[in-house]
Amino acid sequence: MRNGNPHFVLFSTLLICSLWTRSAMAQPRLQFGRPANFSQNGFHLYNVTGGMGYASTVGGVGISVQSSSGGDFMPYASTSFGYSRQNPIGDSFGITYSPGYTGRIRFSERQSFNQNLSVNSTHRMGSHWNSTFSLNGSDASIDQFIFNANSLTLFAGTDGAPSDLGNGLSGALSGLVPRGNTILFGTRVRTAGGEAGLTYRPTVRWSTGFNISAGIARTKDDPLTQFATSVIPRNVYGAVQANTTYALSPRTTVGVGGNTSKNWSRLGVFQTSSIFAVLDRQVGVHWFVSVSGGPAFADYSTGVHTASYAATSSLGYRIRQNTLVGSYNHAAGDQYGLGAGTTNSVLGAWTYTLRSTGWQFQAGGGKEWLRGGGTGNFDIAQATGGLSKSISRRLSTQLSYSYIDYSGRGVR
Repeated sequence: MRNGNPHFVLFSTLLICSLWTRSAMAQPRLQFGRPANFSQNGFHLYNVTGGMGYASTVGGVGISVQSSSGGDFMPYASTSFGYSRQNPIGDSFGITYSPGYTGRIRFSERQSFNQNLSVNSTHRMGSHWNSTFSLNGSDASIDQFIFNANSLTLFAGTDGAPSDLGNGLSGALSGLVPRGNTILFGTRVRTAGGEAGLTYRPTVRWSTGFNISAGIARTKDDPLTQFATSVIPRNVYGAVQANTTYALSPRTTVGVGGNTSKNWSRLGVFQTSSIFAVLDRQVGVHWFVSVSGGPAFADYSTGVHTASYAATSSLGYRIRQNTLVGSYNHAAGDQYGLGAGTTNSVLGAWTYTLRSTGWQFQAGGGKEWLRGGGTGNFDIAQATGGLSKSISRRLSTQLSYSYIDYSGRGVR
């Protein structure tokens, strides 16, 4: 067993041009790579994207070595197409396939083909019950993450209404979470997962939900070298959550819930559980605040049992052309299967939109600190910024810049 202290820093820039093939798309410039909800049933070609990028580091992150080969220019192309269907009572079904290609100018042998397949379904079961089901699978290299369109644009699609501000907050921040899965599993990772949910809403104010999810992430690096290019070659996870919420007023919602999750990885078996209370509050016209917290417990296959707490606070603000969101999260354990004692994360994003001209500026980033456990400490940071321009209802362009910093201590 040997300890290492790898440090990985990557700078990348990307210029992309997206052609949206459906004029029914309400805001094409704001939702790169995400198909809109169409009223039409049938097959759809959602978009075609092409561009050129440059990365300062080519390769992945090793445990005790940094497998990089210097910078390289990377042409990028992708498309997204699928089938969707929705009936008048709200039942829906959709399947989307998104293939992409990333080339290399200097290191042509490292060109990659990436793909993602997702299936989503919702079904109304009477007047009070609703069920959801989704499956997702991907086969992608680290390039697909680096040269993915700016996730900050997900939040900008809201129109500023109070409900939109609150609903968009969690989606925007989840897109900003540093992608430890992408980095820790080496230069190429394959994922598969599923999720099912059931919601009971007897009144407009009261809602109770139950959700179960499971999946696997594993490296696709060569078996002879994967222990030098990935921190953990595979992680299997499962999670269950239940919660109930009640709207005290149109501006205030309270709730309670609990969840438990389990990870099986090469480093061991780890389980975390928590009980939490939630308060969501719209303050005035422009502010939205959400806080939650409660006791948390972690159990490790080594026989260690710890008691801690879980807490999350989120804040959103929107006025005219500006939107700002931020979040802080503290949790027991970690989601990657590393066996960390605690995970802390800070996330933030800002968008500035000139609606009359079609220009938009996005900036943001996040950082995760994983502390304790048998593998030591890990820090994963990401920062992004970019400019986008809607040329027409079907054509847009974007220039983005990304910074990724990984440092930690691994065990081989």
